[in-house]
Amino acid sequence: MVACSFEEQIGSSWVRSDLALDAERQATVMFHYAGGKLALIEAYMDQTSAGVVEESLVTRFGAPTHRATRAFQVQSGATFPQQEVEWTLGNRSVTLLSPDLTTRRMSVTYRDTSALAQAKARTKPADIM
Repeated sequence: MVACSFEEQIGSSWVRSDLALDAERQATVMFHYAGGKLALIEAYMDQTSAGVVEESLVTRFGAPTHRATRAFQVQSGATFPQQEVEWTLGNRSVTLLSPDLTTRRMSVTYRDTSALAQAKARTKPADIM
């Protein structure tokens, strides 16, 4: 069971929520709405959840469409391996980065590229002749 409580609204289209994924795992989630559509979800949680989260994503979406390991550098200059796992689902994608932000955090990001593109087109200034 996932328990969700909306903590605050940031701006007109961002909503932040803290989730209890289970008795031991918590996540902070940011929902971004563009043009009335859910366009982006960013979830941040403890890096030790990476295996369980990836397993859940594989169960839900099947085998990842992209997997890579790259260097992740923290502010002190130290470098660590970062796992990037991605599922492409038509005009939507889900990306897991572990670690992300710090060596103890990971992220999962959902993007709806068509909703983001529509929102960007609506906010683009008109050409002036």
